[in-house]
Amino acid sequence: MKLVNIYDPTSGSLKQLIDTSMAVYFKKPNSFTGEDIVELHTHGSVSIISKLLSVLSVYPNSRASRPGEFTQQAFYNGKLDLTEVEGLDDLLNAETDAQRIVALAQLKVSIGNTSSLVGKWRALLIEAMARLEAFIDFGDDEQIFQVDQAVCEELQKLVTELQLHLKDHRRGEIARDGARVCILGRPNAGKSSLFNLLLQKKASIVSSIPGTTRDIIQRSTNIGGYAVQLFDTAGIHHSSQCPIETEGISIGLEEAQRADFLIFVISLEEKCHSSLKSFLAWLALYLPNAAEEERDIIKKKSLFLLSKPDLLADAGLKSKIESEWRNHFGSNVFLCTLTQDAGNINTLLAALQALLKDRIGMDIHSPHDCPVFFRERHRPHLVELERCVSNTLQLLKDPASCDFVIACELLRQGCTQIGYVTGKISSEDILDALFKNFCIGK
Repeated sequence: MKLVNIYDPTSGSLKQLIDTSMAVYFKKPNSFTGEDIVELHTHGSVSIISKLLSVLSVYPNSRASRPGEFTQQAFYNGKLDLTEVEGLDDLLNAETDAQRIVALAQLKVSIGNTSSLVGKWRALLIEAMARLEAFIDFGDDEQIFQVDQAVCEELQKLVTELQLHLKDHRRGEIARDGARVCILGRPNAGKSSLFNLLLQKKASIVSSIPGTTRDIIQRSTNIGGYAVQLFDTAGIHHSSQCPIETEGISIGLEEAQRADFLIFVISLEEKCHSSLKSFLAWLALYLPNAAEEERDIIKKKSLFLLSKPDLLADAGLKSKIESEWRNHFGSNVFLCTLTQDAGNINTLLAALQALLKDRIGMDIHSPHDCPVFFRERHRPHLVELERCVSNTLQLLKDPASCDFVIACELLRQGCTQIGYVTGKISSEDILDALFKNFCIGK
């Protein structure tokens, strides 16, 4: 590391100063890419950077780097595997605490990161293959039984671990991409007002005219450190004469089926629709799958907002309706006026944050139980890996008749699936698509 003056070599005897800079030399293999690298830390003005790039461009074999080229070289030189490249990409694009935490979990700086976990699995499979292959040429029946037991125990532990990751309800993907939260209700219930209130900006038109929102509106936001994809939907009813509104309702219902969480908005202004009986009938009509399991599923993934309480003058009726809803759906029911100064909205936000924390299984303030797999592309390889190991165990149940050649081949296929996760075996198309997302200089 050295403080240097950078001069324009084309200025001849004038020795025109471009900038005073810090020069840092990273000797291979201890650099980011594993190659010899010199970094110039200059002042950041456009004029300095432009002049420096212009001067460097006249040198032979000198060119501007492509987006992601340094990270690509780090990958090819074995400094990063594919899960770590993906983690770096996620870290550079992280907007919430949860996204930052799950991105770091993919890098070597994190204890128990994705790379070290799948590396441990690969080592286990290779050790099991080595033991089994030894029996093909050298083992007798007694030795086969003894070592077969040890191999089976290790492989069974791996299957159990894989199944836990596969049954995690996509919590890693949700933490990385954001939970899908869909706001549902009848026309003019206050859905768009809630949508704007949660976003803290006007993103959806609010009007007293029912049916103002006819298409689905999606925005990303941060709820207590967790990424959320928030959806405002058209008011759901059966009496629409407008084909555009009808199509909007259909799209909203489709999104509700895909959503991770639902927020139902029920207006107390509409007395005939605010009763629990009316809501359950509406739910059974438009979301029949949810209605069939509403006690278990809906209560776990939904919040219920009784809106416009200020427009219901009968205090006794208001209290009766609220009690009726709370008796059925418990603490997930909220009474709230949807204005910017609505104090109860903080209670709703806290409840939504609790749902997110429970679903992702990670507290952003104490992220000890962080998910390990965060991309959809990981899942099919884990499924195939679990299949290979489970089939191997089935073969090993009867050591006397087991075909160890087939067992070893299954474990070899499992190693191949791990290779797809880490990038040891990969498609150039996948790599090109990933690296081009990085900025120039990374």
